[in-house]
Amino acid sequence: MPFRDIAGHRLTLGLLARAIAMGTLPPSLLFAGPRGVGKCRTALAVAQALNCLSPRSDVRLPGNGDASEATLAIDACGVCAVCSRITRGLYPDVILVEPDAETGNIKVDPVRDVLERVVYRPYEGRRRVVIIDDAETLWQSAQNALLKTLEEPPRGTLLLLVAAHADALLDTVRSRCQEVRLSPLPEAEMRALFPDADAGLLRLAQGRPGRLLALCRLDVAALGRALEEVLDGRLPGSAFARAAQQVVEQRQEADAGDDEAAHRLAAEVCLAALCDRLAAGGAAPAGAAAALLELATDLRRHIPPAVAWVAAGIELAGRRVGSTSPASP
Repeated sequence: MPFRDIAGHRLTLGLLARAIAMGTLPPSLLFAGPRGVGKCRTALAVAQALNCLSPRSDVRLPGNGDASEATLAIDACGVCAVCSRITRGLYPDVILVEPDAETGNIKVDPVRDVLERVVYRPYEGRRRVVIIDDAETLWQSAQNALLKTLEEPPRGTLLLLVAAHADALLDTVRSRCQEVRLSPLPEAEMRALFPDADAGLLRLAQGRPGRLLALCRLDVAALGRALEEVLDGRLPGSAFARAAQQVVEQRQEADAGDDEAAHRLAAEVCLAALCDRLAAGGAAPAGAAAALLELATDLRRHIPPAVAWVAAGIELAGRRVGSTSPASP
């Protein structure tokens, strides 16, 4: 994805493009910011701009909302063979390191494997780019293994760390990287970028384009109805859990690799809906908010979603599991 296709962050993208054009890009960067703001997309755009076969220069970006017009000193074409292979994850000189699907962590062995590969010259491209997504999940031993390479990257290699919680990284890792912070976009810019988006989803997105796209794939209305019914005593906790899981499983353009993130997002949607209900004077069991917070924590700990949702549903229903009659006062 070229820089010009990334939503927002024009000043940051302009600075990155200028550094690439001038050959002054630091060899180790840390892209920091909340989930859904475009950190990994920006890292991939850097990789494309560095290796594109037909890079463009002086690319103009029209203004959006509060964002003024900007110019990119260089940008990838997005359509050449190299750009296409990077997008599909098939380019040998762009290496993506992600958390293990079962543990949710990045262990030391995959990191050592990558470090052994980067000592050699790039196979095809001008620069080799290593992108470590969710870098805050790196085991401490994996972070320690990175230190020497972060401080003195091999010639022709760029290390890009992507983290939603950069403070979870060791200070010795952060100090060796130039931090690039991507913040949520202003409300006016979000409305300008997504003029057809539902106002409620824009509010839930909290200025994060990636989060908005993920919300659009969920049946947020169905999730809200299930929450209202369980809080009103019209739906048992186990049935609420099944309904919530069904919303996640039936989301549009579902990617199995995103299941865990989708469950976490659904939990956050329920928590926001609960807060709105309470703010409007509605009632809820005393432990409802704590249950949803615990649900999000359990999902991050890789507790099976079926178990985590049922536990939350029981609390939301006032500890009712299979009965639809209101709990006794």
